[in-house]
Amino acid sequence: MARLIIVDARRAVRQINLDMPLLTIGREAGNVVMLASERVSRRHAVIERVDDGHILTDLDSLNGTFVNGAPLRIRSHRLRHGDSVTLGRCQLRFLQKAGTSLAADALRLLTLPAELPRRGWGSMQPAFA
Repeated sequence: MARLIIVDARRAVRQINLDMPLLTIGREAGNVVMLASERVSRRHAVIERVDDGHILTDLDSLNGTFVNGAPLRIRSHRLRHGDSVTLGRCQLRFLQKAGTSLAADALRLLTLPAELPRRGWGSMQPAFA
C-alpha cells in the first residue's frame, strides 16, 4: 500500500496510508493531512488515487508545491516511489513499493525542516541520504 511520510515544520514525523480515493492537504482543519506552516495554503494540494498510481495536484496555492526540489510547473504530477514533496516548511515522502521498511528507507530519505529554506524558493536543495 502506498503511504506518505510527513515531517512538519515542528519536526513531528507521522505516516499516512493512502487507502482513500482523495487525500486533501492544507493548513485548514478538515484536511486529511493538516500542516501547521504559515507557507501552506488552507487548501494547498490533493493526492488522488487512480487505477495505476497516485496523482498530486496543487490547488493554486500561494507558495507552490515542489517535487524533488523543483517547483511543480504544471498543476499535477504522477507520484513515483521515493518522490519528495515540499509544501511550505513541511516535507512529504511518497512510498509505494511493497515491503519498504519505515526505518530503513523512509526516514533516512527525509529532509528535516531545519534544512529547508526559510525565505524564498530559489535555493531549494534536497538533502537526501
